[in-house]
Amino acid sequence: MSAAVFEALDMGLTALDGHGRVAAWNAWLASASGIPAQDAIGKRLDELFPGAGPSRLASAVSEALVSGASRLLTHSLHPALLPLRTRSGQELIHNVSVQPLGQAPYHKCLVQIVDVTTAVHRERILRERQNARYDAVVNSAPDAILTLDAQGVIQLANPAAAREFDYAPSDLVGREMAVLLDAPEPWGELWQSLLEGIVMHRPVEITARRKDGSASFLEVSASRW
Repeated sequence: MSAAVFEALDMGLTALDGHGRVAAWNAWLASASGIPAQDAIGKRLDELFPGAGPSRLASAVSEALVSGASRLLTHSLHPALLPLRTRSGQELIHNVSVQPLGQAPYHKCLVQIVDVTTAVHRERILRERQNARYDAVVNSAPDAILTLDAQGVIQLANPAAAREFDYAPSDLVGREMAVLLDAPEPWGELWQSLLEGIVMHRPVEITARRKDGSASFLEVSASRW
């Protein structure tokens, strides 16, 4: 890779020698890290970013130099890997890839840092909008809707469920579904089938007990989510 291309690419690039010390440091990385190339050359990443995430990078660099393995460290599994900033001063969300250079035995490796800040923010906005739509549908639904965890404990209850069981939604959350039923056996069989991945094809009739002790006769459909 020519020096002009090395500097022109819109990503962070640093080449490390066989001892893990910086041999090249492009302008993009100098801007994002606040460390000029002349201050980075000859230093290890853990010296340049003390207390950050270079230990994960160090193992990836070692694998690249010793065995020729390439690795990708994603922001989702390794958040805030390096303390980098965008030009506006915001946290720079990034993925890092490490790959050996040349032929074995390897004496250099290349570390590439890709800015995914805009994409991640866009995904978060879309997810928030989807969650808002989901909440609107669930909260306005005329049927009782409950979300349970793997132990059968209620994690979410919509207003219709609160009316059906005569509990406040906050009082339903944290209760086991079976506790609310007059005869929990049919529900127990259904729940076990769901945990085993068996798809429910028709509703099951159950009898629930409201807070005041009165009976509520229900048809229940359920699926894994």
